[in-house]
Amino acid sequence: MPNSATQISNRSRSHVGSPVAVDFTKIFNTALVTSRPTEAPDFFAELFTLMESPECKAMIASAQRLSEEEGISAQEASERIIRVFRKMDKIWTSYLTQEGRDRVLNS
Repeated sequence: MPNSATQISNRSRSHVGSPVAVDFTKIFNTALVTSRPTEAPDFFAELFTLMESPECKAMIASAQRLSEEEGISAQEASERIIRVFRKMDKIWTSYLTQEGRDRVLNS
């Protein structure tokens, strides 16, 4: 079974055609992967900073308020808010992606 690099190379070859372009595609893809930052981010420090932000405190206050108003647990209120946010984000992402496709196709 061909590996991913072979599949990408074969796709590139069928679309581009030129051996020079195929070689450049391989070089470019290799550079893309190997040039990624090697330093691991400090996830805990970033999470701590976010949790201390006014924006995060506002989200927590909103969950507390929803919990009280709806008579549900803090966990349920938090999950509901997060689900709604994720759904909104997914819809906007899909919409903007479609808008971009439409612009490219209609250009």
